[in-house]
Amino acid sequence: MNKIKCGDCVHYHEQEKFTPVGPRPAWYGWCAKKSIYPHHTPDGMMIPEGVTRASESDTMSKPVIVEASKTVSACTDAVKK
Repeated sequence: MNKIKCGDCVHYHEQEKFTPVGPRPAWYGWCAKKSIYPHHTPDGMMIPEGVTRASESDTMSKPVIVEASKTVSACTDAVKK
């Protein structure tokens, strides 16, 4: 049983929300281990090294959204930062 919060995991890819004063960290992120990232990197998006990417013909990414402050007890991929 996992006891590591998603925000404390090496696979947590923090997302940003855009505010009038500039980008700020959001309450959620992508699980980089379980998500499928777009084949082509969209403008302004930083994609972590070694993630799974969609095929060139597939136009959709498949993010696995997680909350930084939550723990997914059934996660077998969690690794503490």
